[in-house]
Amino acid sequence: SPPARPPGSPDRADPLALPPLRPISTMSDTIDRPWVGSRPGRGLGPLLMAAFLCACGAADAPDHGRMPHTTWEAAFSSLGAVELEENDDVVNAYPRVAVDPRGGYLVADMYEHQARRYAEDGRLLFRFGREGSGPGEFVNPTAIARVASGEILVADMWGRISVFDSTGDAFLRSKQAVHTAVLQDIDLLDDTLAVLSTGPRPGEPRLHLWDLRRDTTVAAFFVPYVAERNLPAAAAMSWTSAAIRGDTIAATFSLSDTVYLFDRSGREVERIPLPNGRLTSIDDVPTNYRPGDGVAALSRWLSAVDAVRKIEWLADGTFIVEYVSGSDETFHSSLLGMTRQGRLIFALEDTPRLLATTPDGKVIFQSPSSDLPNHWSIVRPRW
Repeated sequence: SPPARPPGSPDRADPLALPPLRPISTMSDTIDRPWVGSRPGRGLGPLLMAAFLCACGAADAPDHGRMPHTTWEAAFSSLGAVELEENDDVVNAYPRVAVDPRGGYLVADMYEHQARRYAEDGRLLFRFGREGSGPGEFVNPTAIARVASGEILVADMWGRISVFDSTGDAFLRSKQAVHTAVLQDIDLLDDTLAVLSTGPRPGEPRLHLWDLRRDTTVAAFFVPYVAERNLPAAAAMSWTSAAIRGDTIAATFSLSDTVYLFDRSGREVERIPLPNGRLTSIDDVPTNYRPGDGVAALSRWLSAVDAVRKIEWLADGTFIVEYVSGSDETFHSSLLGMTRQGRLIFALEDTPRLLATTPDGKVIFQSPSSDLPNHWSIVRPRW
């Protein structure tokens, strides 16, 4: 079950409760073609509950005219494996990963309520934070990033951003950045602005521009519309993911079949349809589920659903998009790769969890040969 809210955190409605849909009034138009995939016999209940506890300056990518890759080996070449160091005080349960610009990796562990820095070979360099709502403490941290000054930002799911010095030794300050939504991720636009991805209630902005100098929101945008008859789906699958290249923000919403591009002010500049024809409209999802029916009912109701979880923007301008589907008590990741023009590069099912990408084009996955979250695989795209 979801954790108790920390004392003093903003009052939030049940994430499955459905408030009235508010009028849309942002820079983003409504989504044209919301979708979920048809996949009989699969349920997403356990995945959804885990999600509640926790994803035009760019140059065009080359136009890949080859047939899409359909095997892991054809799409990626292995560069090696990394095993993150653990000890009596450090166990990786659900790591949220960011590449550290100073080398190695930064990890925010949502279930261990802890932040860490690892060397590139997996050695633990330092850890900081613990469970709680006081200074330097976290409640389900969902994102971590290092800014140009060296300071480390850690966001927890309840919308608070805590700032630490470059080694995590000193807690500097914290600020409630989001008040009515789950804070899901942080991406740095430049030395002064961060993009906060959130999972709000239907009708509220999903992306927020956070001024790193003033610790305040300067813009909120991206309000995908979902048909009113399926507001339960919009509330249950409320994942937002963003990736940045130059001054351009690419964003996805779990129920949309489109990559949305925004400029640094939050103005929408382009839409790129996902090149996967088997995904169908959200209106095909049964509407007989009601909030309060319980996790088992939610799992049955979503037994035919695929949903976008994460987007990454690679160094060559291409995208990797991860979407997920459930089966019994587990969930399955699938991937598609696409060019900036929307051409499909690869489509793979039952893939390891996508963790992060590096500025030089490497992709980090949880190891496909291990169920342990601290076992990673480093690969490079073959295209």
